[in-house]
Amino acid sequence: LRQAYIDIAGVRAGWFYSWWDDGLSGETDALSTKSKFAAARYTYTGEAFSAGLSVEELEHATGGYDVGVTGMLSGAFGPVKATLLGSYDIEAEEFAIRGIATAAIGPGTLGFAAAYASGANQYYAVSEWTVAAEYAFKATDKLTITPGAQYFGDVGFKAPDAYQVGLTLDYA
Repeated sequence: LRQAYIDIAGVRAGWFYSWWDDGLSGETDALSTKSKFAAARYTYTGEAFSAGLSVEELEHATGGYDVGVTGMLSGAFGPVKATLLGSYDIEAEEFAIRGIATAAIGPGTLGFAAAYASGANQYYAVSEWTVAAEYAFKATDKLTITPGAQYFGDVGFKAPDAYQVGLTLDYA
């Protein structure tokens, strides 16, 4: 199964994609390492504000299982939407934080993201820090063209910096 879970009054429990799976709209970003866990979470949702707390079962390369905790804050302010995540991998004793903001501008949506990890962990282990940007241009009702770029600082927590640039075409 891709996912199996139950939702009751803001509580979700089962095997599902975490908030770390959400990213920018194009496929040119690398903003998480692993995003599907056995977990239990609660999400409060208001008119323009959401907050949540999740406890996830993490599987480490050592073959052992451990626990991680994630907090999420999200809000919409007119055409601007923003989400902030913070997670702690207990076995690795490392944390990761990530912010994503998007704004409807002209015929598309401008998106920015940034992430930081104190060290390699189950949530983000690509680099120590990263920044990404994209513009999802809605060319027609069915076609969206999304150029994007991402810069990685301290790749693998040891290697020099790197970057990637890409273009996503979505046709519905």
